[in-house]
Amino acid sequence: MGFVKNINQLYACRLLIGFFEAGLIPCINAYFGMVYLRSEMSKRSATMYGFSAFAGAIGGLLASAVSNVTAGGLTSWSWLFIIEGIITIACVPIVYLVFPKDVRTAWLFNEQEREIVRLRFELNPHLCIEEKFTRTKVASAFRDPKLYLHAVMEFSVSLSLFSFTTFLTAIIRGLGTPASTLSS
Repeated sequence: MGFVKNINQLYACRLLIGFFEAGLIPCINAYFGMVYLRSEMSKRSATMYGFSAFAGAIGGLLASAVSNVTAGGLTSWSWLFIIEGIITIACVPIVYLVFPKDVRTAWLFNEQEREIVRLRFELNPHLCIEEKFTRTKVASAFRDPKLYLHAVMEFSVSLSLFSFTTFLTAIIRGLGTPASTLSS
């Protein structure tokens, strides 16, 4: 996105970003579902959304810091996308290598904790990590009304959380006169 030159390139990049990011939050919740009981999920999901809002605040600070950079003939917003992209790409191999693929054999747990995880899997049949992916199961998911209810819920959360943090400065600017001129 840091190198777009026209509106069509912007739309194409936003479409690709949306496509690749669409599964992130649901996959994080699915991963939580492999580890935590249903009664423990709400606290973990709330923490994840809280950190997401915190990341938005950090992103705002980064945007403020980069707002005066205009090197290489690029605008400051272009540099913001380039810097955030570099950070993301640099973190991918680290996360891929460090993040446990199976919680039952996670390197960060000691043997007692691994045994607790194995016991949780035995006692909770909804933690189905051994289940194989099939097209039939995907089709059955699309027939389940809970999928669509969950999609509406995720859309509503994303709309309120991410749209607010993304467009807050434009909203404030659109409200009228800056506060600094009101005091004089």
